Amino acid sequence: MAIIATRQISSISCNATAKDGKKYELQFVSDASGDVARIRQSSLEEERARAKKAEQLECRRKAAVARVLPRDWTAYVIRCLADDDQKPAQ
Repeated sequence: MAIIATRQISSISCNATAKDGKKYELQFVSDASGDVARIRQSSLEEERARAKKAEQLECRRKAAVARVLPRDWTAYVIRCLADDDQKPAQ
């Protein structure tokens, strides 16, 4: 607790999967105004959708950083997602 009290750690996250496939995520976030805790229960399908959306947002961020023209965004994002699918999972 001393590490949290001295603000060396600002957040803690834990994920768990039950035998029936339900996933649980616990997030603890500490900020200057107080402590906030959130527990979320979601299905495997919801987790996959959340991961897909995160990949899409990351590809959109890469397009913005690369200053891709608006007319070329769709092709860029499709290529980016395809490149991500080809990478081995770690």
